[in-house]
Amino acid sequence: MVELIGNEYFATPIWHADFEESSDLNAQLAEVVDDLYKDGSRGWSEDRVGGWQSSLDMHRDPRFGPFTALIREIMSEIETFYRIDPEFELCIESCWANVLEGRHSNAFHTHAGADFAGVYYVRVPKGSGTIRFRDPRQQPGLFSPPIEKFTTYTAQAVDFFPVEGRLLLFPGWLEHEVRANDIDSDDETRISISFNLECFRKSWIEKLGL
Repeated sequence: MVELIGNEYFATPIWHADFEESSDLNAQLAEVVDDLYKDGSRGWSEDRVGGWQSSLDMHRDPRFGPFTALIREIMSEIETFYRIDPEFELCIESCWANVLEGRHSNAFHTHAGADFAGVYYVRVPKGSGTIRFRDPRQQPGLFSPPIEKFTTYTAQAVDFFPVEGRLLLFPGWLEHEVRANDIDSDDETRISISFNLECFRKSWIEKLGL
């Protein structure tokens, strides 16, 4: 009998981390974001269907300090996992808050120019939409045998439910969307913090103010 040996290539990692005792951090972040939301300060996003987005420099806001410290802890793990050239280092390139109400959503998009992208869930009301990632390979969607049950090898999309205190991290080129909420109360808002990470040569970081 011939033994068939499988080899895994072209893998697409999606990491998640659940932060213990995140309630105090979430309360602090929610207070800041709620104030910005009510103030009307906003950024820009062409993929947003309703909802609100802050400016892209929230990682420079001292009130976000405890949160950015958590991101930096994870960055070192990603550098090790990817075996990034030691002459380079990951930096937080941008960071922004998102507020979605009612049936708000975000259409499929990527984080162009970012090596990695992430999202952290601060407030997740009942009925909040999932984040859906789409298989970046084009051909499986065109040519695929009939599948009885999808696995990590055959799924063409995967959904992650938002959980307060959970962070998701993925390659910036991975296409994803935020599915429409089904939140009943007009008083309830879903809050998440998104961010982009980019690799820079260490000798450039100070010069670039990163």
